[in-house]
Amino acid sequence: MRGGYILFLELEKAKTLKIGRLGEHRFPAGLYAYAGSGLGSVEARIGRHLSEKKTRKWHIDYLTAEARTLDYIAFESKRKIECDLAKSMEGLGGKHLVKGFGSSDCGCESHLIYLGGLKVANIKGGHRRGT
Repeated sequence: MRGGYILFLELEKAKTLKIGRLGEHRFPAGLYAYAGSGLGSVEARIGRHLSEKKTRKWHIDYLTAEARTLDYIAFESKRKIECDLAKSMEGLGGKHLVKGFGSSDCGCESHLIYLGGLKVANIKGGHRRGT
């Protein structure tokens, strides 16, 4: 399927992470939503995010190495909808913590939204990464 997705991640404890060229940033504990596109294949892109063995190529790779993946939602589309999806997460009270995270190819502040203590229902089963 071609389209976009929202990946839900959780950090159990606050961490300082180096995110490629964005440098070091402090990530508080809590829920995060990352909006992305998979115009070749959403399934392949999500599979890459869930993979433990990968080269850190994109900003999200640095966070998925440390956070627990809770769930994702995929949307079929022939166009890039990640900007729209990120904006929808802002509507839930989300905040941008790292300017440019996942959005170096558009004008968005960030595609990573911090949702704090908000909970995700119907979780498929978390996938733990890192320590």
